[in-house]
Amino acid sequence: MRSPALRLSEVTYTYSPGLRPLEALSRVDLEVYRGEFVTLVGPSGCGKTTLLRLVAGLAHPTAGEIEILAGDGGGVGFVFQGGALMPWRTVCANIELPLELAGVASQRRRARAREMMELVGLAGFEDSYPRQLSGGMRQRVALARALADDPALLLLDEPFASLDAFSRERMNEELQRIWLANSKTVVMVTHDIQEAVYLSDRVVVMSQRPGRVKGVFTVPFEHPRPADIRYDREFAALAQHIRQAADSHSSEEEQESISVVAEFF
Repeated sequence: MRSPALRLSEVTYTYSPGLRPLEALSRVDLEVYRGEFVTLVGPSGCGKTTLLRLVAGLAHPTAGEIEILAGDGGGVGFVFQGGALMPWRTVCANIELPLELAGVASQRRRARAREMMELVGLAGFEDSYPRQLSGGMRQRVALARALADDPALLLLDEPFASLDAFSRERMNEELQRIWLANSKTVVMVTHDIQEAVYLSDRVVVMSQRPGRVKGVFTVPFEHPRPADIRYDREFAALAQHIRQAADSHSSEEEQESISVVAEFF
C-alpha cells in the first residue's frame, strides 16, 4: 500500500475582505502519496493557489484539517509564480536563503547551493544576478531554492506561466528530470492541461468557486515521459477529457460522467 504524504479532510476556507465573506474552498478531501506528482487544474478563481497556501501554512483553513505526513525532511518548499527572487542577491545567495534563515553554517550553505545548481543545470552562474538570467533560468533558481533545505513536500504555483511555449515545454522536461532525481512529493497548480498530463501521476480537477474536488484522473503513462508523448492519441484524449471536466459550466449530470471517465483512465 502507498503511504500518504499529504491528507486534506473537509478543508474549507472563507475570505472576509469586507462585510460579505467569500467562500474560496468548500470541504476539499484529497490524499497525495509519497513520491507522487499531483497537479491541480480548474477555472480561474476556483481556489487552487489558496489551497497551496493553506498546505504551506501561509494561511489557515476556516474548517477541516491538513496533515503533512511525508517522512524525511519534514518541511515544505514553495515555488511562487514569477520565482519571487531577491534581485540584490546572486543566484547562489538566493538559493542559500532558506538555509541561512535556518541558521546553517555558511560553508554548508554554499556547498548545498552548489549541489542544487548542478541539479537544476545552473552550474557556472553562481555569481550572476536575477536580472542577468532568462525567465526559465530564474525559475530554475526558484526551484533550487525550494529544494535547498530538502523539503518533504514541494509546492509549485504555476511556475512556468510567464514563459513562452517553447521554454515552457523545455522546463517541463527539466522539472520531470529533477523530480525523478529527487523522489519528492509534488503538488503543482497549472492552467495548462498538457503540462498537467505530461508531468503528473494524477490530475485533480477543481470546480468553480467555492472550489471542490470535481474529478481525479490517473495518468497511465510511465515516467520518464518523452517530449513527443504530447502528440500521442491517448495523451490527447486524456487531455481533452480533463479539459471538459474542468469546464466551469458543466452540469451535475456531466459531473457524474466525469467520475466515470476518471475511473476509466
